[in-house]
Amino acid sequence: IAVSIKEVRNVQVSIVGEIKVPGSYSLSAFSTVLNSLYAAGGPTKNGTFRNISLFRSGQKVADFDFYDFIVNGSEAGNITVQDQDVIIVKPYEKQITIEGAVKRPGLYEIKASETAADLLTYASGFVSNAYKENIVIERVNGKQKEIVEVPFKQLSDEKLKDGDLIRINRIVN
Repeated sequence: IAVSIKEVRNVQVSIVGEIKVPGSYSLSAFSTVLNSLYAAGGPTKNGTFRNISLFRSGQKVADFDFYDFIVNGSEAGNITVQDQDVIIVKPYEKQITIEGAVKRPGLYEIKASETAADLLTYASGFVSNAYKENIVIERVNGKQKEIVEVPFKQLSDEKLKDGDLIRINRIVN
């Protein structure tokens, strides 16, 4: 028996929130949450990559974490969309900047439950000449900036705050 697909039906999916081009999209019935986000241009600079929700018939059926997909290859929450689904991209929770002696410096989004050690994982770890003993965090505490030095052994206990700037220094000659 030979079976072939002559025509794939389309589904209507609404994508709203902090998305570059919000609206209703006609997508292939084989499309996933990730395909839908791509069609809508992805999240804006204020949109989350960590907590993208898929609603079906008014009920939340999946949460998609793009970081989990890129770092671990996990497709949890990246399910196939159905007709009349709604994808909501909320604003980010916390954005942290990491710079200096890491493999991927940049701006990262962190969940409330994550620590500085998790951020270091997203930044792919230290470069070979990184000074690892103390990590420097610049933080605005509501009325002024403060500098916090965190020993390497305590990174997994250090909760980060929105707007933190982490500097990883290099070992000097």
